[in-house]
Amino acid sequence: MTLASTLSLVPVIIGFCHRRKILDFPSQRKTHPQPTPHLGGVAIFISCVIAWTVGYVLWPGILSGYGKLIIWLSLGGIVIFGLGLVDDLKPIRFRDKILIESLVGLLLIAAGVKIRLLFIPGWHPLELGWASWPLTLLWFLGLLNSINLIDGLDGLAAGVSAIAAATLLVVGLHYQAGLVAFLMAGALSACLGFLRYNFIPAKIFLGDSGSLFLGYLFAISSLTCPIKSYTAVAMFVPLVALGVPVLETVSSFVRRTAGLKRFYAADNLHIYNLLIDLGLSQKTAVLLLYTVSLFFSGLSLLLMTAGHRLILPIFSLVLVLTLAASLCSYILGYKLHTRSKRMAV
Repeated sequence: MTLASTLSLVPVIIGFCHRRKILDFPSQRKTHPQPTPHLGGVAIFISCVIAWTVGYVLWPGILSGYGKLIIWLSLGGIVIFGLGLVDDLKPIRFRDKILIESLVGLLLIAAGVKIRLLFIPGWHPLELGWASWPLTLLWFLGLLNSINLIDGLDGLAAGVSAIAAATLLVVGLHYQAGLVAFLMAGALSACLGFLRYNFIPAKIFLGDSGSLFLGYLFAISSLTCPIKSYTAVAMFVPLVALGVPVLETVSSFVRRTAGLKRFYAADNLHIYNLLIDLGLSQKTAVLLLYTVSLFFSGLSLLLMTAGHRLILPIFSLVLVLTLAASLCSYILGYKLHTRSKRMAV
């Protein structure tokens, strides 16, 4: 039903955006050749709400045990979607966006959505105490904005989100985390329907409303999954499933910070930019990143089924890949910066 609603909604939104001139225009930082609607997040949001409503009517017991947490999570999702929608219509300053995102994160932490134990492979679990608040907030903000960071090529963010959602749906069912399975089922079908119009050449973009809302769903899913099975494996499995967005988030932070720039300053040095600069076509780059995302999904499912035996090697592999992506991203940025200075001279 969500798939059908998305397929029906997207053409309506495309027509509305063209009539109202709500378009994302080509620029130096953007690869699309013509003005394109960018309110795809509206279709994602409405489709998810329809799916969750129908799902709750058919299986009301799936959310039993979560109590008032559902209300707080719903309010947080509405605020984050609204924030992205306003930003799509009239850009909001970063400090205002991060303030609102932080307030949502803090409210969810106060409602009980937080990391209480820190699991480091090979060590005993560490009780965080008061440190759970800042650590959870950083975790939340990082994943919340991770989909936005990879939303740079047609079909990339929606496709990677669909792969991650499918993986986390299986993870939620495995750990009997009904809320995670419930959220991811809606997100998966919404993303698949949206890809019909978003894959190369895209007729519509996710926009901040879509990328932030999907990022929010992944953030809260990664934080609520361990509630039902609070182990090191249950904590790392969702994070590994989101490997591509996490790689992009970490590498962007490292690249910009090492380059003595603001970590939120936009640039053209993302992982997908590196692939394009290496000579890959946009379609090939997207399909390659889909493959990488499937690889991470496979690792997360392997970790889920094999348990503690593989947590250290898989954790080490993900760490090495993250460091490698950060290094390549930084080197690319340095070379391009040096080249631009030479051309200016």
